[in-house]
Amino acid sequence: MESLLEREVAVGKREEDVAAREVAVAAREREIIAFKMTQIKRKETLGVSDNMRKVGNTKKKQFMDDVPALVDKFHASGGEVPIEAVVAEVQCLKQNIASRYADIKNIEEQAKELDKILKMEEKADTVIPKPKHWKIRQRNRVAELKELKDSKEKEAESQEKRFGNLRKATIKRFVPLLLQMVTKHEGIFESDVHDQSQGEYLLEQISVLCSSVKTTKDCPVRQRMPSAHDKSDTRTLMMLYDIALQATPKLKALARKAVAQHKDSEVSVSPVKGIRRLLEKVQKYKGDYTRILDFSRITIVCNDLKTLRKCLSWFLEKQDGGFRCCRIKDRLSRKYDNFIQDSGGNRDILMNGWLNLGRNREFVVEVQLHLRSLYQLRNKQHVLYEGLRVLSVSNDIKHSGKLTEKVINKISDGIVRKLYVYSSFVTVKIKEQLIEVLQCEPCPILKLVIEDVKCSDKLVIEDGKCNDECEDDS
Repeated sequence: MESLLEREVAVGKREEDVAAREVAVAAREREIIAFKMTQIKRKETLGVSDNMRKVGNTKKKQFMDDVPALVDKFHASGGEVPIEAVVAEVQCLKQNIASRYADIKNIEEQAKELDKILKMEEKADTVIPKPKHWKIRQRNRVAELKELKDSKEKEAESQEKRFGNLRKATIKRFVPLLLQMVTKHEGIFESDVHDQSQGEYLLEQISVLCSSVKTTKDCPVRQRMPSAHDKSDTRTLMMLYDIALQATPKLKALARKAVAQHKDSEVSVSPVKGIRRLLEKVQKYKGDYTRILDFSRITIVCNDLKTLRKCLSWFLEKQDGGFRCCRIKDRLSRKYDNFIQDSGGNRDILMNGWLNLGRNREFVVEVQLHLRSLYQLRNKQHVLYEGLRVLSVSNDIKHSGKLTEKVINKISDGIVRKLYVYSSFVTVKIKEQLIEVLQCEPCPILKLVIEDVKCSDKLVIEDGKCNDECEDDS
């Protein structure tokens, strides 16, 4: 009788264990389902479905990873290395040089520490002498470090020379492509404005709307700090990314609401900004991640200027408070000189604004408004954007000093883009070469400042113009 009761108790315990296991299995299944749903939502948030991911990879492959395409391009050009490959080589050399100098700095620090130890030991040697072999070993280590440093410096010097020559040659090939693309964009843009009814009037209205957003360079827009960590701390970056993932669905919904009001426009979903490009971009802000305003971005493509103006007006005036514009770039304006910017010829409207996330939370996002005719050329601009970043062609390459034939050649090659010459003399040959370069269309010079420059044949170049009537003071 007792054994029967014990068996019943044991069976009861087993049934309880089985029930507990079933509960645990069901809970695990719910966790798996929840995880899969989270992954699906994350993909939707990023705006990248499996099909879109394949398309994106195809685009990137066409740039550098599609080796057959690069070889075909090499043969089709008669043996000229594709510009994509050359730009990539310049970038690798640039990174390698930085790595060499980091090695040199590390060696210098090791040598400095070893030198301190030797000095301390020399002082202590008078009390407790060190073995002779110890001193020899330390001196040999110092000699090894010096030899290694010299070797690294020679490598860095050699690579810098190669980098400089390759960069100059690449810029010489790159600038004509860049100016050709800018000219193509300008032609399409002018055609669009001319073909549309009241095109110039619509551009003026767009400019007026953009000018209504007041911003100051002294107080740049920043993301709100997500935590107490420093603004250049990588944890701050990760937290801003987390908020960007939350903001993207709301931004997408806002853009679709804007498009619903205007039939001649559509939303093109952009993924959250990639970390590699973001880390490159943040360097110009000295590592301040709060200065990045395009973590989350959306693109609206409009068929014409009229639709674009209506979309812009909706975001600035008529939407229900979910978006508050705080900065705007009007790259459609007639005042915007497309030949001196680093946009590769592209024209659009870029808006940054505070997106309402609820519970008194806001996040700065970016809304781009494009004309369809120009937007269709964006895929062809990838190489140009990459080249602009790697070669540093725009804005920062300047010459300030004497005007020589070497400088003229650099201007012709597109290496010198800003020229500043004050109070000096030039020869007739240099003057004629400069005038010839300035008459090129489009001119490679971004900025020209020439004051009180005197020539031997009684010609003076003042404010970029030649004056035949001035006296020869040379």
